[in-house]
Amino acid sequence: MGRGGAPLLWYPQNFKKARNDRFNINFQRQLLGQIVVSATWFMNVGNQHYSKALNYADPRIQVQQQLALNASVDNPFYNYLTPTLFPGSSRNLRTVSLGSLLLPYPHYGGLWEVGALGAAERYHSLEFKAQKAFSKGWNFLGAYVYIREKTQSTMCNELDTFQNNLTYQNSDQPRHRITMGGTYELPLGVGRPYLNNLPRVADAIVGGWKITGISTYMTGAILRFGKMNYSGGEVTISDPSPGKWFNTSAFSQIAANTYVIRSNPMQFDNLTGPKYYMLDATLSKDFRITERVKAELKMAAFNAINRLNRGNPNMGVTSSQFGQALYQGSPSATFGPQTQQLGNVSGRQVELGMKITF
Repeated sequence: MGRGGAPLLWYPQNFKKARNDRFNINFQRQLLGQIVVSATWFMNVGNQHYSKALNYADPRIQVQQQLALNASVDNPFYNYLTPTLFPGSSRNLRTVSLGSLLLPYPHYGGLWEVGALGAAERYHSLEFKAQKAFSKGWNFLGAYVYIREKTQSTMCNELDTFQNNLTYQNSDQPRHRITMGGTYELPLGVGRPYLNNLPRVADAIVGGWKITGISTYMTGAILRFGKMNYSGGEVTISDPSPGKWFNTSAFSQIAANTYVIRSNPMQFDNLTGPKYYMLDATLSKDFRITERVKAELKMAAFNAINRLNRGNPNMGVTSSQFGQALYQGSPSATFGPQTQQLGNVSGRQVELGMKITF
């Protein structure tokens, strides 16, 4: 299997399970009004699986020889053995590139040991939370989380991949997150603190209303770059806009027909994408039609404030829109042609519904 150019993947014979050691310290205190506040520090020390590449050419030879490796040479595997013993495209080509023969196992395609153990992971988070259980018509939950995470990988550059050299890479996930949610029953109508003796018709209009909301805020994800030239200059700018999110002049394309080992950072921890904020809300009302029949009227608003959550800028140095968060296709009828919206997030959407229980 795998001979003749087909990729081959396998699990190690002495497969070992990944390991996670978790440490958690939590402090809680109850305040007046049934409000509980807490602070939590969490750490995870992991030893994870990764895919070990075993059939990569030494990139230092590629840098030294450059285009000379594109030269055609006789294929030593042409019509080698039989199609059964040596299948694949390699046996059908009279000539191949010189560079393809520099692989450790040139008679195979890509070789990966999937599930190799040894990629360390470190995760730290600090959370502050306040919560009030439902009483007197309302409840509330609010939390702030600060996250730092890093994982070892061989994908930082080609030499690391060839040497199976695991190095730490910070996560690109947002560092700060705030979530809030709550429910509030309007204190009007039968069974509520005020206007408890309303006639049935008036109560059907005024009483029984309830508001529920949940909001999420996250700082932008850390932007990641492909392989390109980096001048070493500052990449952030003081006034990022959809037309220019970062200092694109600090980067340039690698010369055509040139091979170099990646030297530019994969990410800069102070360069993040657009912030994200979403507010969803529901206005609902319970009322009784008869003694046995109940109904609930509900209006749900997703992205209730109609906020534009921008998508990340274009990170391809070869693109004419490098560093821009502009539409490449049809512009949005809601937000215009100069902004790019985050995928799977739309403008305000409102749903009306009624549920009858009997």
